[in-house]
Amino acid sequence: MPHDDTSVWELDDTYELHIRERDLDLTVPEKIHIEQLWKEEIARRNGHLFNNPLLVFEEMEGTHVYARYIEYKQYIGILRDRNLRKRFPIYPLGVSGLLVGEDFILFGRRAEHVTLYPGWWELAPAGVIDKTHLGGDGRVNFIGQLLEELHEETGLAANSIAQTRPLALILDKKENTYDLCVELQCNLTAEDMAPPGEPLTSHEYTAMACVAKDGVGQFVAEHREGIIPTSVAMLETAELI
Repeated sequence: MPHDDTSVWELDDTYELHIRERDLDLTVPEKIHIEQLWKEEIARRNGHLFNNPLLVFEEMEGTHVYARYIEYKQYIGILRDRNLRKRFPIYPLGVSGLLVGEDFILFGRRAEHVTLYPGWWELAPAGVIDKTHLGGDGRVNFIGQLLEELHEETGLAANSIAQTRPLALILDKKENTYDLCVELQCNLTAEDMAPPGEPLTSHEYTAMACVAKDGVGQFVAEHREGIIPTSVAMLETAELI
């Protein structure tokens, strides 16, 4: 069902992600201002911040999604300054996975120091799209990126996934972020992920949960104000709630 906080464009395996090489047209005073905002943000987060490339959405034409990279400090500066936001409407583009096991769906709780939705639950794995999977033809293997995130967040290897299925491009209209969303099917059980008495842990999340398939609706209802909108939209697109 549609929601005011997300827009959803369903995808299939014919969709491709392409990178355009071009810089933001920043003036010298704007660059200086962004540097100052960046220093303030680093101080606010006690150094938990790095100026890595950030992929931002540009447009979708047919089955082609186009994006470009900017510096993360540029994003922070634009995010923190109203005039810069008007000049540069920036929409970060990431990947988000829906890991479906034999009897569970995987959620992770975001760290408190992240820029967006600190402490909220989301479907895992999820992350940014770096240049690791950028080919010489300008195309990005975003599913490969997601499988890399899966390994980093859970320790699961790519060959543990039996099937991948592109679900949707989803816009979070509150935070102005896009995600390429993919369903990941595996043959593991919740007990395979974390034996009884052993909590499921991750370096990327403060907590993780293998939620029973028949309990996902209740989990979402109980945490509705603490689950990111994109994850809710993914579950609905996959007809799991």
